[in-house]
Amino acid sequence: MHYPRAVQPPIYRFRNLRLEPAKRELWRDGVRVPLPTKSFDCLTYLIEHRDRAVGRDELIAAVWGRTEVSDKVLGQTLLRARRAIGDASAGHTAIRTLPRFGYHWEEAVEVDTPAVTPATAAAVAPPAMRRGMPKKWLAIAAAVLVVLAGAAVLLAGRTPAPAPAPVQATADRHVVLVLPVAGPHTPDDTWIRLGAMDYLAAQLRGVRGLQVLPSEQAVALYGRDAAADPLGENDLYRLEQVTGAAYILAPRATRTGGTWNVTLDVYHDRGTRALEAQAPASLDAIAQVADRFAASVGLEMPARRGLPATPSEYLQRIDAAVLAGDMPLARSLADAAPAELKSEPAYLVRAGRIAYRSGDVDRAERILRPLASADAAPAQDIRAQAMLVLGSTSVYRQDYDAAERYYTGTIALLDKAGAPAALGRAYLERGIVYGVTRRVDAAMADFGRARVELERAGDRLGTANLDVAIGLVEVFRSRLVEAVAAYDRAIATFTRFDVNDNLVIALTGKSSAQRKLLDLEGALATTDRQMAIAEHLQNPMLMRHVLTERVPALIDAGRFGAADALIDRYLPATASAADDPVFAVLRARLRTVQGRPQDALRDADAVLDSIEREPTPGGQTYLSAAIDTYVDAALRAGRPDEATRFLERLRASRDLPQDDDRPFVLEFGTARVQAARGDPAAAAGFRGALALANGMAPQKVVAVAVAHAGYLLARDDLHDAPTLLGHLVPYVGRDYEATQTAARLYTALGDRDLAERAAAGLRRLAGERTP
Repeated sequence: MHYPRAVQPPIYRFRNLRLEPAKRELWRDGVRVPLPTKSFDCLTYLIEHRDRAVGRDELIAAVWGRTEVSDKVLGQTLLRARRAIGDASAGHTAIRTLPRFGYHWEEAVEVDTPAVTPATAAAVAPPAMRRGMPKKWLAIAAAVLVVLAGAAVLLAGRTPAPAPAPVQATADRHVVLVLPVAGPHTPDDTWIRLGAMDYLAAQLRGVRGLQVLPSEQAVALYGRDAAADPLGENDLYRLEQVTGAAYILAPRATRTGGTWNVTLDVYHDRGTRALEAQAPASLDAIAQVADRFAASVGLEMPARRGLPATPSEYLQRIDAAVLAGDMPLARSLADAAPAELKSEPAYLVRAGRIAYRSGDVDRAERILRPLASADAAPAQDIRAQAMLVLGSTSVYRQDYDAAERYYTGTIALLDKAGAPAALGRAYLERGIVYGVTRRVDAAMADFGRARVELERAGDRLGTANLDVAIGLVEVFRSRLVEAVAAYDRAIATFTRFDVNDNLVIALTGKSSAQRKLLDLEGALATTDRQMAIAEHLQNPMLMRHVLTERVPALIDAGRFGAADALIDRYLPATASAADDPVFAVLRARLRTVQGRPQDALRDADAVLDSIEREPTPGGQTYLSAAIDTYVDAALRAGRPDEATRFLERLRASRDLPQDDDRPFVLEFGTARVQAARGDPAAAAGFRGALALANGMAPQKVVAVAVAHAGYLLARDDLHDAPTLLGHLVPYVGRDYEATQTAARLYTALGDRDLAERAAAGLRRLAGERTP
């Protein structure tokens, strides 16, 4: 049976409990049980791997994405999980500790697998990750825009506040981090934890002289679920070091009868003070403590404008769901909004963003286009946020001219509005569009402006996304070392903030650059880390994205069995290859290097037909990579006429400006066909292909040098052997084919010592190949 492209994780039932990984929810007898993020993740991982014992280090790597987690932290995390499921009660020992090893889930579990529908598929996959088969760097660019759109939903439609004046010196401002609201909330009030936190942050952003850090950073650092313990001294120190905040605000809220009591613990300069307020509405009490905090630091809160308390509360409920990553809840809240709220621009801009994140691009555009019109004359901040999302929908549709217009309009509106976080994102997203359309200088200029604005906003996650975008453009410029450095900067930040979805995207970019550099050991190590994180995230589309990088790394390393197993995960041998062209092409490449090129060619035309039917140009750019694979298979099978037919098909296809590989594939493929036919013109063809490869990546340089050397050795022509060795020697000991070909050339030139030295490393590089 073909493995579907979008799959809902299963639901697990045991005793009177239900665990839903897709929604990140634990229920007992129909009542939701609050559980901290890491405790939920540990519980889920142990249940998923209940067929075996899980080692301590494996559990830590899977949940935290790193290994430096203390036994105390792990023990406390598991204790909260045990308490949540009643494991501490008499007769229940679902999570058993295995001394000096790890843990094992002991209790029987029933598994429900939800059916895949268009709606559930859309919920699992963001739009730019769901359609088509774009080239790797273009796919990551789209993913970056999806991530930014998700974060920026919280910048849109909030209660407007006068913009603070630009701050020129750090000494003139107070950096503030607002944490999630603690307190025992009923199921109807759980939104307060993140919604009221975000409302408090939004109120303080209107204060001249305060720099309030993005709410997304607070969620990333402190978790989405209810905090079990107050902040300790170590917690405060870590938050100060990671964020640079001078003030850390920890709100607490309780309700007594019809009154909300809010206490704001203010941590500053190793001291603590508490501010209190009471009001019938929770957000009114939050607004009061915001006023009192501003006054306590000698600053003035501007006049408050916006919607009354009740509609404001509803909007914050929506924002809380988005912050928590619960898009199904956000959609349901938006759909169920009161009729009088649905005409408000503050509501509409949220509804449009949620539609986009849910994969309904048509609906997002219907909602947001009227808000982006100058004739509609909504508030400038609403119009700017609508245009920012419409830029992202245009990128999704690969209408880059429209995307550029929307982003440029957004920048014009925000440039003097004192909104550095949104302005930084607009510059970043327009820079990605410039990169996609090959205007590299303009892209790098926008990235520079984006960094200034994001740093002004204290948006460290935004600057990490910027580094991912820079890595993409550096790959496009074939500056692969610089690309790896940019990805490493992003990886360090995402790791520090424990933002694993973004981390996987950055690791994907890095591993791709490492493979192009022929740093195969590095690429395997990077994809090892990707796999450990992505398996835990339970996002099938993200895992699929990871495997399209992991599988080539395994093939390059000669680990064919492992590569075959991963391909079979998405394209079982019994499925039609046309069902999933990406993995069909990967399998064809694997069969070719395994010495089974006839098997690789079996479904070639059906796969190529499927790629050419792809409605978006981004998918059609994959045709060159596929043709390259099938030309290689045809030539290794001794069928040059079939290789020629594939090349003619590429020449006759639509010529797309985003398809960087097309000229190289045609030049290199033609030279190989000429060599197979004994045509002397092959030598000039290889030289032409090498000239193109020199402007691309070492991976392509080595491919041409290996093929050219094979042609020369077959003709006993060593005239160009020294030149080819010059291209191969830097990769001897790193790449199997470069090492093997260098050894053959040294032997032909009569240099046995150098030949033996080159061949000595072959066995280490061979994997399942025979040296």
